[in-house]
Amino acid sequence: MSLGVTAMLFLSTNSTAQWQFRDSSIALNSIEFGYTSSLGAGDLTDRTNWIHGIKISLNRKTSTNFLLSLNTEIELADFNENFDPLKNLKSDSGFPIDLNGQLTEININYFGYQVYGELGKFWNTSKPYKGFITSLQAGFWQHKLTYQFTGDVLPYLNTESRKGYDRLANGLLIGQKVGYRRYSPQNLFSYEFGLHLQEGFTAIRRSYIYDIMQVPPSSRFDMKLGLYATFIFPIYK
Repeated sequence: MSLGVTAMLFLSTNSTAQWQFRDSSIALNSIEFGYTSSLGAGDLTDRTNWIHGIKISLNRKTSTNFLLSLNTEIELADFNENFDPLKNLKSDSGFPIDLNGQLTEININYFGYQVYGELGKFWNTSKPYKGFITSLQAGFWQHKLTYQFTGDVLPYLNTESRKGYDRLANGLLIGQKVGYRRYSPQNLFSYEFGLHLQEGFTAIRRSYIYDIMQVPPSSRFDMKLGLYATFIFPIYK
C-alpha cells in the first residue's frame, strides 16, 4: 500500500513540475555553452577573415520572459595572409633568419576574447517553452596577433619587441542577436541557434607598430557577423 502511495505522489509531483514549466511565467537559471562562426569585417580584416569562438554564459530567464546573461567568449582564427606584419624581418627566401643563421618558419594567428552582458526577450510561439529571441549586448573586446615558431633565437619576438608586432587592441563591444530558443520540459535537450552581429569600437594599445614604422591610428571599427549554436543546461528549482 505504501509503495503505491509513493508512486502516485512521485507521478503527481513530476506532472506538476512539467505543467509549471509549460507556464510561460516561470523563472529559471541556466548554464550555457556555445560555438560561434563569424566573418570578420571592417578593420578586423587586417587580422583575420573568419573567426571561431567558444562561449560560456550564465543566463536568467525572468517570469516576464526577459533574458539576462553574462557571457565570456574565446576567439581563435587564422591570420589573413594578405597582410604581413613580419615583412621587414624576412630574407629574400621569404623566411626570417634567426641568430644562428637558420631560416625560421613563423605561424601567425589571431586570438581574442570578449566579456559582455546581454539583455534579451523570449518571444513565445505556440508553446511557452520555445520561441524566437532578440537581444542586445554590451561589453569589452580585446584581440591581438600571436606568433609561434620553433627555437628560441628570435629576439624580436621573444622580448618586449614582440609588443611592436602583436597589434594588441581593445575597447567597447556592442552586439545584436536574433535566434530560436527551446527549453525541454523533460530537461533532455535545450538549445538556441541564430544570427549575431557585433561591433567593436577599439584602438591599438601599443605606442608604436614596428612593421609599418609609425604610431597606430587612434581608433578602429571591428565587426563580425555569423552563426551561433548554444546548448542550454537549465537549473530547475
